[in-house]
Amino acid sequence: MARSSLKRYKGTFYLDNNIVLRSIADGNSSRLSKLLGRKSPGLQPQDLVRPLLEAVRLGQEKCVKDLLNAKADPNGALEDGKTPLYLLVEVGGAKPVILRHLLEAGADPNKKTGAQQWTPLHMAAKRGYQVCLKALLTAGAWVDCPDSHNNTPLMVAANHGHETLVRTLLLE
Repeated sequence: MARSSLKRYKGTFYLDNNIVLRSIADGNSSRLSKLLGRKSPGLQPQDLVRPLLEAVRLGQEKCVKDLLNAKADPNGALEDGKTPLYLLVEVGGAKPVILRHLLEAGADPNKKTGAQQWTPLHMAAKRGYQVCLKALLTAGAWVDCPDSHNNTPLMVAANHGHETLVRTLLLE
């Protein structure tokens, strides 16, 4: 008999994140959609933050879309403060489709993360991701946003030798 995706705690049903995370890891968006469709009435957008971050980390575009459609918070973060948008840029080049889904769902391109207080634009400038950088700028990312050491994305791009990004940022 299949294990239920809904568990009972103090008289309330909640979504079993282990099954949700397994569906994301497997890239099984149809199973994820079914699980999200059976969610309990008390499920909050912040309850879907960990699954959304995992889907972003793994580059599971359909799972990201399903979670956002289920009202996962696109600006939610865990203990380290990393948002889905920041994580997408950090883990290896923002996949344009996932980037678009997050921005359309209301992800804040200016939300600062961690002790350094970097934004996704700082990370794109560090990594040299031109397409991502342009998408973030189009979405309203602040070019002159300082981090905790007063470094702007322009300074980060220059320090990492990304001349094309420096030109793009100077034109903004």
